[in-house]
Amino acid sequence: QITMTPSAVQRRDGSSLETCGFVLHLLCFPIGAIYLAWSLLDEEALQSSGITYYPPKSWATLLPTCLVSAFFAAPLLYAACNILATPKVDSIYTIWDEHSREPNLKSNGSIVPEICDLDVAAINALVDYNESVKTVDGT
Repeated sequence: QITMTPSAVQRRDGSSLETCGFVLHLLCFPIGAIYLAWSLLDEEALQSSGITYYPPKSWATLLPTCLVSAFFAAPLLYAACNILATPKVDSIYTIWDEHSREPNLKSNGSIVPEICDLDVAAINALVDYNESVKTVDGT
């Protein structure tokens, strides 16, 4: 049988993100109850309970509508931003950027060559050579 002593158990401190998420989770219930009370009760009931300042009732439908619209628009906006950030098809930046590495032709003493980007012209020449060999052989 295994027994855990208090010295063997280490307490893990929660990060601030976990704490904020937990607090927001707890706050959702009272905020939701206040929202439902404001949207469903009439003005006389709100004023008799001591609430005299509140937003117009038209916001009861406007707020959820805006939230649902934002929820469905977010992926479309994200996709649009990605499309705008993508270079054009004929741009050199679709195959070459600041992270590209030219092949190092010097031997570094290793059997495995360094990682590099191959030139597109060399790859096209290799593909064209393989296709011409296939047509000559007839296979």
